[in-house]
Amino acid sequence: MIEQIVNFLLECPVLEKNGINVNYLDGKVGSYSLESRSGDSVVKRYADGGVLCEKRFALALRRENSAAYGRNINVARDCEQIEAWLREQSEKGLLPQMDMDVIPCLLEVAKGFAITHTASVDVRLEAELRFVFYTDKKVLV
Repeated sequence: MIEQIVNFLLECPVLEKNGINVNYLDGKVGSYSLESRSGDSVVKRYADGGVLCEKRFALALRRENSAAYGRNINVARDCEQIEAWLREQSEKGLLPQMDMDVIPCLLEVAKGFAITHTASVDVRLEAELRFVFYTDKKVLV
């Protein structure tokens, strides 16, 4: 599932430049990572055995820590563009392609980008993504 979401996110113009690691944010500035979060849940169970599930991910990025106004504006702009791109895809009904037993329903930014770690040379920013899907298999999460 995470691989298909990464492939989908790589269609975003901001993210396609550097690639996206899975569950690992490289130490170099400009890195991106999609990280699984705990707390996956069943949203709703259906009488026919189907299940609506939710899975959460963190989209993390590492940027230069700078007092320079222009650099910080560029970081904020990148974050805004990623969030806007995800919103546009959702509005158009474009979602990650999954295996046959998983039907994607929603991929959205649940919490916008925020700084989660600051060091002398770099900062880690993170947004929480929410992926909702339907499956007729026994609960995956």
